[in-house]
Amino acid sequence: MRNRYYKKRDKWSVSDEREFIENLFNQRLNFYIVVYSLVVTGVLMAPRPEDKVIVLAIGLFLCAILGLSLYRSCHKMLHLLAYLHRTRGHPVRLSGKLTSRFNWPLSVPMNRITGVWLPMGTFLFLGAWLIKTLIEK
Repeated sequence: MRNRYYKKRDKWSVSDEREFIENLFNQRLNFYIVVYSLVVTGVLMAPRPEDKVIVLAIGLFLCAILGLSLYRSCHKMLHLLAYLHRTRGHPVRLSGKLTSRFNWPLSVPMNRITGVWLPMGTFLFLGAWLIKTLIEK
């Protein structure tokens, strides 16, 4: 039974979902980059090693939570794009075929890099920085 208080558009397509998830992914990526930048700036501006440890620990926690959120939206987006690439006549499939004809030297899938490897790399960098700061202290 449909909830009578819930109103939605008559048609919600996979393309609409892809657009929504891509926007969500981009917003989360931008927010992640801002938080990471603030953490690095905070560590560089901290006067004492104890302050650096606190900023790095909080930054690691925030980057882990935001990174998982970014990974989740990236995972959904990759599945939606894979589905649309298999759908005959869909613009995503057509544009994919057009761009695959060119052998651009830097033509690599960026979604996985920005959704998985970037958060993982920045998290590992902050973790190594925290360990270095604890050892030097």
